[in-house]
Amino acid sequence: RGEPADPNAIEVRVNGRLRERYTPNGALVWYYNPDNNTVAFTPLYIPGPSQVIEVTYEVACKEYDLH
Repeated sequence: RGEPADPNAIEVRVNGRLRERYTPNGALVWYYNPDNNTVAFTPLYIPGPSQVIEVTYEVACKEYDLH
């Protein structure tokens, strides 16, 4: 299990189009769940069947001193 992603660094695209986290009116579209490192959509904004969902984020690496 990796480190949780920074929710502010996550980009979600549906069929190649950026899906903002909130609508212009402030409604939540999708959210990040750090407990299981997933992205989920709220019921009104779930993509339809056969739509391609892409989630990108910056991977953080940790250095360990093994000595």
